[in-house]
Amino acid sequence: MQKEIHEQPNAIAMTLENFFDENSLTPILFGNDAPKIFEEVEQIIIIACGTSYHAGLVAKFWDRGVGQSACIRGDR
Repeated sequence: MQKEIHEQPNAIAMTLENFFDENSLTPILFGNDAPKIFEEVEQIIIIACGTSYHAGLVAKFWDRGVGQSACIRGDR
């Protein structure tokens, strides 16, 4: 199990490398219809705490790269 724990960063990097171009995340990560759907989204509200809060921060970062919507954090 310790071996797998130490392999996680590399495994994640290898999994996600196909979804990034030089500077941003490609919308296809969210499905084939994602670019069309993202164009229609006006606002995203992320409400989370603990580990989910950190996942929400990552989602906010991704939204800046692929969407035009306003992303609102639940702690503000």
